Amino acid sequence: MKQQNPKSVNLQFNNCKKVEISQISAHDHALKTQLKEVFSQCTDQMLTVIFETTKSKNSQSAEAIAIDLLGGQNVNSTVYINIPDSKVLEKAKTIKLLCKFTQGMKNTTSFFRNRPINLYQFARKLVDVQTCSLGFSTDTNACYIKGKETGWGCRFLNTIKKNLMKDVIRNPKNTYWYNFGHFNEEGEWVIDKELIKTVMFNQAEGEGINLCPKFSTEDVLDQILKLPDVVTVDNIHFKNTYRKDYIGNTFSVIPENIVHIPAMAKQEKLEYEKTLKIKELEYQIGMGLLSGEELDQAKEKLLVLKGVFKSYAQRFIMELSPEAGYRYSDN
Repeated sequence: MKQQNPKSVNLQFNNCKKVEISQISAHDHALKTQLKEVFSQCTDQMLTVIFETTKSKNSQSAEAIAIDLLGGQNVNSTVYINIPDSKVLEKAKTIKLLCKFTQGMKNTTSFFRNRPINLYQFARKLVDVQTCSLGFSTDTNACYIKGKETGWGCRFLNTIKKNLMKDVIRNPKNTYWYNFGHFNEEGEWVIDKELIKTVMFNQAEGEGINLCPKFSTEDVLDQILKLPDVVTVDNIHFKNTYRKDYIGNTFSVIPENIVHIPAMAKQEKLEYEKTLKIKELEYQIGMGLLSGEELDQAKEKLLVLKGVFKSYAQRFIMELSPEAGYRYSDN
């Protein structure tokens, strides 16, 4: 049976009066053993830290922080800290300070919501979440990733990447939302939103991200539901990835997942648009679709795009991309 988290140094045992740890006789081993079991019982609504004390300065400092600032107790030279969910976020900086002294100490174990954790990594994330939550009232973009680009409704939910990177090479180490899915009988890639939901909320639960008072489960669910149900593999925006395997006795290449194709860089996009415009003008002129002033303007634009008239090139290119036009003026 899970034990209730003690709110003070007093513990209530069945059929017993409240007892003060300091009043326990050194010879009462049975009661001390029972105390140890109570303190070491982590629950799914608690941060628990346990470490053995030594004569080192780090151990003494850690014990002082644990007892004086985090409500911990020393039982038989073992310090137990139990912090309920409701107090974890406000103690974030103190927990991080504790890590400064416990990092190099052996026999230190930590649990959050009944899962083993790396206390230092947990504390670092916790301080970031606390800082973000405190700044929420003054920064309306606190839950955004970059500028007005939203993630999953919380900037710390990053196990799965939401936004496809633009104008850069895709990082193969990242896991994107579209990686969660399967091919149906028609060969379409179906997004597994339930699995995405599970992964996202496991991160929020395990790292204490949902301790933030501004964290909204509804916002995260809304972002997941907005994802497409099916991704079209068109070899323009997405393409298949493959694995080699045997089908019966035949060694084959089998579609395994999909990957997005990064957007072209600005200069590449400019050149691509210019090539399309040249082909369009050549087609209109060659097919006799233009006449009079329209024909003259088309011929002039064609010469400009092919590099014959550079002075006009800047003006025309700026119609396609003003930013790119300034690059042409510098040449």
